[in-house]
Amino acid sequence: MSVYSMFHMQSMSFLSHQQRLRKKFGKDNAETLFVLTKIPTANQIRSIADKIDPSQFTPLFDQ
Repeated sequence: MSVYSMFHMQSMSFLSHQQRLRKKFGKDNAETLFVLTKIPTANQIRSIADKIDPSQFTPLFDQ
């Protein structure tokens, strides 16, 4: 969900955007939309995403 949320939100800095939302509203999209309890760092997301074969996303684009 962390990797998906990063692409879905299309933010230049996912972490800083979520931190601004949390400061302003008391919660962030990562928590409310994606049920993430801790926001991963960019390096953690890259580490996860690098292990995924891009061809696994093809069916999503077909829909």
